[in-house]
Amino acid sequence: MSANNIDLHELRKKQREIMKKYRGHGRKRNDPELQAELRKLFQSYPDLAKRNRHQRGQYGNN
Repeated sequence: MSANNIDLHELRKKQREIMKKYRGHGRKRNDPELQAELRKLFQSYPDLAKRNRHQRGQYGNN
């Protein structure tokens, strides 16, 4: 596995843990606290977040 794949694996694992934590409290996906925690998580992996946004076409015409 490359470093990017290992980082992506760790990111997804942490994302699942956060989602599970909030789901256990009956909260919905659009809960502001959940969104803030996920945003903070993704900001801690800037290269992966940038690559993911680019793949989804969120950079406009790039």
